[in-house]
Amino acid sequence: MLSTEEQVKLADLMERHELAVSSLYKAFAKRFPEHKGVWQRLAGAEIAHAEQIHAFKGRIRDGDVRLDAAHQRALGQLEQSLTRISSEVGRTERGHNTLADAVDFARQVEHAMLENNWFECYQGDSDLIKRVLDALSSETRKHSEEMDRLFERVGGGKTARNPGKKGRALCNDCRKNSRQVTAPPGWRRHRLSTFWHWVPNSLRRPATGIALPN
Repeated sequence: MLSTEEQVKLADLMERHELAVSSLYKAFAKRFPEHKGVWQRLAGAEIAHAEQIHAFKGRIRDGDVRLDAAHQRALGQLEQSLTRISSEVGRTERGHNTLADAVDFARQVEHAMLENNWFECYQGDSDLIKRVLDALSSETRKHSEEMDRLFERVGGGKTARNPGKKGRALCNDCRKNSRQVTAPPGWRRHRLSTFWHWVPNSLRRPATGIALPN
């Protein structure tokens, strides 16, 4: 059984995560104005999610409702996700991603919330919390499916992180130091920020200076 303080801490982390996702989508809206409407709508939905969590966090503090101890397993995952989101917001503000990258990252965030069962209901959860978590799970599934559809339209399965077999796929930092390359014969990986990027074998010195063998 979690103490009241531990429950409040967990609920606070869940609330912060929803607000962080909202900030991420706001950054995407500014960076990619052609899809501003989609990102702004999603950002607003994440704020609504945070408000729902904030409401039951207050009830937890008052002792009216409880979170099951099973939710504690999400603590580390939430913290790691917050770090990744912060890094992606920075990349977006610096213009170091493409629209396909942004949609792919959003897909990863939404999928992770479902796959890691962050909104799973457990026996020890109060009825109010179960209702909120069920609603959040349903909304997150809709967001996840929407990002999947959008990615098919704008990404086609290729991003700067994973170009597939063909297509332009230089990340912005690499593009500064090389010519545009279409359908290169081979690719290698190099590290940029917290993600692997792919660059053509002809580019010997990536901007980060960290390269791996083919």
